[in-house]
Amino acid sequence: MQELDIRAIVSALLRKIKWIILSTVVLTLAFGLYAKLFIKSTYRSEVQMYVSNYTDLSSAQGASTGGLSASQVLVNEYIVILKHDDITSKVAAQLREQGNGYVMTNGAIRGAVSMSSVDETAMLRITATTTDPDLSKAICDAYAAVAPAQLKEVMEMGTIKPMGDEAKLGTKVGPNVMKTAVLGGIIGMVLACAVVLVVYMLDNTVTGERELKHRLNVTVLGEVPNLQPDKKGENKNVAGK
Repeated sequence: MQELDIRAIVSALLRKIKWIILSTVVLTLAFGLYAKLFIKSTYRSEVQMYVSNYTDLSSAQGASTGGLSASQVLVNEYIVILKHDDITSKVAAQLREQGNGYVMTNGAIRGAVSMSSVDETAMLRITATTTDPDLSKAICDAYAAVAPAQLKEVMEMGTIKPMGDEAKLGTKVGPNVMKTAVLGGIIGMVLACAVVLVVYMLDNTVTGERELKHRLNVTVLGEVPNLQPDKKGENKNVAGK
């Protein structure tokens, strides 16, 4: 097995640069076509709801910075509650009642939904991502319908109000064909380089005087001619010490 050095590595890679480029191009096209033809498109809808630490308008009149901070903390608590089975079961029931024939389990709803605060404010964002734009919208609408009453019942404090009437129809967010294709190209290039280097390390063939000196650290006194002609009809010289 050969020892690795930078110049030898670069030289080995450059000798096989055509194969490296070919591997990169082939896997780029393969990954891109796979993403375009076989990965289902995904669509995302979202609904935003404002969380208040106060239960009625008379209490809100004395709102302060401390109250707003408490509302921001309340957002995180609401996120935990909204992912509980009791809430997702009611969301599933709301989906069935909407007349669209959507039947989802609690796990499927949790897998499709993500929740977060908007820029660390008291605004709660709920997004649903599925392969059906209408279903993504329906999930957001179901949460907007279920969340206010259920959170008030569970927390017995604070209020949450949807911003706007309904969620917008899901917009396409995936797959990212370009990103997938680039990933394929990187994988192809890395694999091709790895194969070239492995083959180089396992190749113990001496191709010239300089390589013989480098490997064995000996002085070459002369070369013994190879009297057997190669394919071009020319004789080869073999280095000797």
